[in-house]
Amino acid sequence: MHAESPNFASSVKYIKNHAFKRCLSLEKITIPFSIKSIDCDVFSFCRRLKEITLPSSLKYIECNAFCWCSSLEQIIIPSSVLSIGKEAFYHCHSMSHVSFQIPSAITSIQSSAFEMCSSLTEIVIPPSVDSIGHLAFNNCKKLKEVSILHSI
Repeated sequence: MHAESPNFASSVKYIKNHAFKRCLSLEKITIPFSIKSIDCDVFSFCRRLKEITLPSSLKYIECNAFCWCSSLEQIIIPSSVLSIGKEAFYHCHSMSHVSFQIPSAITSIQSSAFEMCSSLTEIVIPPSVDSIGHLAFNNCKKLKEVSILHSI
């Protein structure tokens, strides 16, 4: 695929596994409100992908959804997201900023979700999170501060 920024019809309900895998020209993506889940490997190895806008309707970011998106610098996780899957952002080595919209519904950050995000400097975990998987932030070499918020 050679689209730099694909447009989705509002009627699109699913983006299935591997749909945009290895789209080397993809630079920007805006996921439509109609999407509830980003399946496994949908945008993996999109090495020029720099900007992602996720909808407030999104519930799940599945395994390897954005792995090896090495140009991705930041991600804002909508408050509606319940889970970030295994290796979802694995080896996004340019990612320096991850933020969760508050209040957040997220309960699970699965194994290796942010592993090898070597530019990540800090992370604030919302109080709704009750599970952080094995190696979730492994090899985040610049990670200096992890804050786990508590509910009042």
